[in-house]
Amino acid sequence: MTVKEYIEFIKDNKDKVDTLKDTQYISCVKKKSICEKIVELTSERKINIGQDEEAERIVFISDSITRHILYVLNLINLYTKVDVDFKNAVSEYDLLMESETFGYLFGIIPEKEKNEFNIFLDLTIQDYSENYKSLTSWLDRKLEGNKLVLGTILEWIMQNKDSFSINPEGK
Repeated sequence: MTVKEYIEFIKDNKDKVDTLKDTQYISCVKKKSICEKIVELTSERKINIGQDEEAERIVFISDSITRHILYVLNLINLYTKVDVDFKNAVSEYDLLMESETFGYLFGIIPEKEKNEFNIFLDLTIQDYSENYKSLTSWLDRKLEGNKLVLGTILEWIMQNKDSFSINPEGK
């Protein structure tokens, strides 16, 4: 059932909203995977800093509104018989809110599942910040890059050491 079909159904069948329940529990692995995708989609953007594709750079941003919309729509998609069109996520969200039928649908999702999914999302955001945006992680990435460059230079020097003449007397 699409979001539009749900809206039409619920107008005349508010007392039958429980028939739209689909799942009572989603595995931790699936919740974690969905939360990671939500955080990834709402925490970074690629920007072009040059003329070619190789000049793309990832910039860290925070898009909390889109994150909330994706959180809500994923819960609806996972726990009810309503299929959300994620290519039009904002429009789907607006349809539910504008029709004033969101509360009926969101209300049939088990509270413990909403709470756990929310905790998973919060923890994923914390992990993402720690792993990608903290000063420590930035320094670690820079040091790894420098080690690679220095290793390459040292390897070249060792391979070509016989062609160098180091003479401290200048002769």
